[in-house]
Amino acid sequence: MVSRHPPFLKASNNDQYYRLLIGNREDLFWAYHSKNKSSDSYYSESFKSLIQWLFSWNPIERPSISEIKSHEWFNGPVPTHKQIKDALYFKRATLAKENYHPDAGLPSGSPDPTLYGSETFRSPNGENVIERIAAPYYAELKRYTQFFSSEDPDTLLRTLAVFAEKK
Repeated sequence: MVSRHPPFLKASNNDQYYRLLIGNREDLFWAYHSKNKSSDSYYSESFKSLIQWLFSWNPIERPSISEIKSHEWFNGPVPTHKQIKDALYFKRATLAKENYHPDAGLPSGSPDPTLYGSETFRSPNGENVIERIAAPYYAELKRYTQFFSSEDPDTLLRTLAVFAEKK
């Protein structure tokens, strides 16, 4: 979680980063993991010592829960609820500012009409045939129509269906 990526893919001799840890080449391991970080001191020495201790090749050498809880890094400074909240609000405002383009106009022109075919929709009993043509897709409109959600697609679809029925 600190690195925003796993330390290695699999704890096996085939994984080059795992081999660095078990081969006592922590210097190369941390050099690789610090490569794309904001500074060379991204990982504190206490963090490095805890991680190396946790990933000891010999299971007997690994720390117990009480040893982890008493480690210097585990008991280090922790941001307050307000600091976390402020950081998240700042990140949200920054992203909103980056994605807001009031002077951007609507796209002009039209895509190739052969790009979209027509589809036929029928009711379950085979009556009421409706011929529909797919609306043209404009890539420039993506920023106005794209959204992200942590909900699963089925829940989103049901919510949209209920909304559409009411309208």
